[in-house]
Amino acid sequence: MSTALVDWHRKRRSSSSGLRLPAPERSFDSEPSQGSWPSPPPDEFQFAEGCPSPFDSLAFPCSPVCCPSPAEFVREDLVRRNVRQVQAEYEFEKCLGEGSFGMVHKARHRRTGLLRAVKEIPKSGTEDEDFEYELKALVALDHPHIVKVIEYFDDPVKYDLVMELCTGPDLFTYILERMEGPDCGGFVPEEEVSVILRQCLKSVLCCHANGFVHRDLNARNFMITGSVATSFPAVLVAATARALRRRKPTLRFCTGSSTGSDAVANTPGSLRLAIIGAGPIGLELALGAVQRGIKVQVFERAQTVGGHVEGWQFVNLFSPWSMNMSEEAKLVLKELGPLPDEGAFPTGRELVDSYLAPLACVIQQSSNCEGLHFGTEVVTVGRGALLKSESIGGGDVQMPKGKPLCEKQRRETPFRLLVRHADVSGEERYLEGFDFVADCSGFYASNLSNWAGKGGTPALGERALRTANRLFTTIPDVLGIHRERFAGKKCLVVGAGMSAATTVRNLMELSKTERNTEVTFLTRSAGEPYSVIADDVLPQRKILSEISNRASKGEMPNVTYLGGAAISEIKQAADGRLRVAVEQSSDGSVESSAFEVDEVVCCVGYRPDTSIYEELQVHQCYASNGPMKLAATLIGGSGDCLAQVSAGVDVLKNPEPGFAKCATALILWHLDTGDLAVAVCLHSSVATTDKAPFQHMPALASSFAELASLQ
Repeated sequence: MSTALVDWHRKRRSSSSGLRLPAPERSFDSEPSQGSWPSPPPDEFQFAEGCPSPFDSLAFPCSPVCCPSPAEFVREDLVRRNVRQVQAEYEFEKCLGEGSFGMVHKARHRRTGLLRAVKEIPKSGTEDEDFEYELKALVALDHPHIVKVIEYFDDPVKYDLVMELCTGPDLFTYILERMEGPDCGGFVPEEEVSVILRQCLKSVLCCHANGFVHRDLNARNFMITGSVATSFPAVLVAATARALRRRKPTLRFCTGSSTGSDAVANTPGSLRLAIIGAGPIGLELALGAVQRGIKVQVFERAQTVGGHVEGWQFVNLFSPWSMNMSEEAKLVLKELGPLPDEGAFPTGRELVDSYLAPLACVIQQSSNCEGLHFGTEVVTVGRGALLKSESIGGGDVQMPKGKPLCEKQRRETPFRLLVRHADVSGEERYLEGFDFVADCSGFYASNLSNWAGKGGTPALGERALRTANRLFTTIPDVLGIHRERFAGKKCLVVGAGMSAATTVRNLMELSKTERNTEVTFLTRSAGEPYSVIADDVLPQRKILSEISNRASKGEMPNVTYLGGAAISEIKQAADGRLRVAVEQSSDGSVESSAFEVDEVVCCVGYRPDTSIYEELQVHQCYASNGPMKLAATLIGGSGDCLAQVSAGVDVLKNPEPGFAKCATALILWHLDTGDLAVAVCLHSSVATTDKAPFQHMPALASSFAELASLQ
């Protein structure tokens, strides 16, 4: 190897980041000045047993791209399985040809606009075991010069394998075109040959290092990607056929906690984080973690990112784009195209399509991402074989004796997750070996809604009506898919939050075009239900508050206001309408009344699903279900989420080492103790530093790097 190439490897090894860039950026590989590929710590570089490294004699760490490690964590679910029809997610544009399995199509993802290659693999003649084996092989070969698997669809008659799209010609065609070029004289320039050959060898070396042999290596199976006109080409080996075969009969499996010794090295490269929820909080958290060398898996119960956001996709946020995008996410997303106008106010649909979905794609391409699992519910989280009452606070208090499965203290015992597939099978299994768990599942769901009755208890008849889905407990799409249920009808809206204000405003808008649409607005407040913030930095929030206050004073048409009231009973009449009984306080006396409406919308807030972590030692506030110290601080602070002030790191900690309950989260790693500290703040705010004001959440989830010593 030449001295220049040795220097080149040294330079590439000396600088690394935790994030794999999108495929078009891979053309950097021609020269060191064009960038460096993400690099895990050097002690992760090893060859499979019986496969000596050709670089053993070199006196410098091998480049991870040239000399990759075997896959550290290989499971069949690292690539998302989708039981829906592929056409529901992808729009087929044209047929690219016929591969060894079946037809290959060029397709565009309907939400993100990203182009992919979709291979149809007929199930006839294809054993499920063979397909799973080959899928595991492709997952194991996670390398910048090997075509990447994105997801697959399990159809009754075929598999649809979604893969990275190679935009250029195959290597054979490329060589012929270059030889016939006017400036090449019948030859491919030596400089290009050197780059191409090196990239080809790297991809083959990755196969060998992981114990695989590609039995059909030829120029037709190497594809060109990137812009040849402006840079050297990048080569991707199409390692997607049955040519891939394992040298050994089984794949190597291990968890992040299996290091061959009792203690796990407390470095970012050895840490594994499980994130529950692929919403704005979970994805921001995942991005920050993979960029810092932490292995991440994300579990989302819905079939898409932002499952809860899908429920309010028609709602305009009252915070602009600038407060809903982190700086770290913007840096990686601008590589995919222009960013949204920071001054615009996105809808939930725009938040998913323009931000969350592309962000998930970027995270999924990181070598530190062990999987985004959609349609997967985390049922509960445990700590090895330890019971909730054992190893209190993570130490030796109440450590069990004579129980060999519980020899380690809580802080040294990895988490285990019981997960359930959301399809009809409902299959359950355990995943183990996680150092940290962050519950970012959120609580915008009908089953987590508070009760609308007096004192937060169910009104008579409310439980049965909710079970029958007769009541709205999330924001209805009054001007969209739910229009027929509200047009020309009499509706009751209960609550005094921004969800109620949004619903009242939309119903007033509907009444302008749909005659006889009437609204009864019921709150517990006797006067104006909303406190308007002077010079509010969120003008859309101020507008919502002012409209609702005007409605409470009888200044808005078609709106009747019931202040100082509570619901005592809701029952369904014979004609299907709802009869509502209320109690209302006036001049110290309580009066009862009843009326009929067509629809009832309960915007009375939500509470978290504490069953997920009921076996962990979580110190919750008895009033808010938030972390005790932080909840006490916030309750005594300002009511404006943008005016909160941090009370320091100690307020953020939880007794359960390594666990975070995040409605909105900022995580801090204290590597000396293994603690995962989080800030869970009101609605969508979190603290950045000890003296910084609270900000809107997504912009803050990325700032934990300034507070933790991960480098």
